[in-house]
Order: sequence, then structure tokens, then C-alpha cells
Amino acid sequence: MARPKKLTDQIEGHRTKEELEERQEQEKALLNLTSLDVDNIPKWLDTKGKKEWKRIAPLMLELPISEHDRQMLAMYCNYVSVYEQCARALKKQGLTVIEIGSKGQAITKQNVNWQTMVQAGREIKSIASNLGLTLDARLRIMVPETGEKEIDPFSAMFDE
Repeated sequence: MARPKKLTDQIEGHRTKEELEERQEQEKALLNLTSLDVDNIPKWLDTKGKKEWKRIAPLMLELPISEHDRQMLAMYCNYVSVYEQCARALKKQGLTVIEIGSKGQAITKQNVNWQTMVQAGREIKSIASNLGLTLDARLRIMVPETGEKEIDPFSAMFDE
């Protein structure tokens, strides 16, 4: 699997001037993509998914997101809905359920909602990272501009 791309400002190591200019042009092209239409909520989402869309989609406009990311955001909202439904079911039913075996004996099994919730949580985490919804992902996308240059504590030793 290839490494995720980084913004030009975050690249470490030597790059030629031509390489840097090419990457900057690619990054500028991202700004020309069609903005996400947050009011166009996917109809296939259930009530909880639509509620999550209404909560998160306006916040997504602060990130470099476009209509190209619509399906990924809709999947995120759907998984949030599934996660919440499973969490409620687990709260109501418990982590284990008792089933009757073929010979009439009671068998304690893990509630199926547990594994579904775990898998939905993994998907949420993965999609959130891809969309820039986690702190770490936002730090990779957005480079804070402090206006100050980084001071190398060892440079003073070599200036003498």
C-alpha cells in the first residue's frame, strides 16, 4: 500500500524546485473542486444517519472537502447510526444472550450487536481519518502558520 500524500509544507527531505512547484499546483487544483452541498442529504440514510449528516456536514466545509467526498461522508454517517443502534441494543440486552440449544440446554453467547458495533467503530475510525475528522488527520492536512521560524538550539553553537 502506498503512503498517504502529504502537503508540500509537510514534506521532509530534499525536493527540487520543480517538484515543489508541481506539488503546489496539484494542491491549488484541489481548491477548484465543487464544494460539498451540505443541504443535499443522501435519501438512503436513516433518521440517525441524517441527524449525523446535519451535525457534521457543515463542519466539513472548514476542511478541503468536495462533492467527490459525498459518498465517504454518507458512509461515515451511516456507520455512526449503526454504532449507536448497536450500543443501545447492548445497553438493553447486555453483552451476552442466552439461547436454547438443540437439546433444550441454555447456551450463553456473545450478543451479535457487540461484533457489529466493533466493526462499525473500526469503519468510523478509518473514514474519520480519511476525511480529516480526527485531530491527527487535521494536523496532517492543515499546517498551522505561526509566522515564526523554528529555532534550532544547536545553531548558536555553530555560529560562534
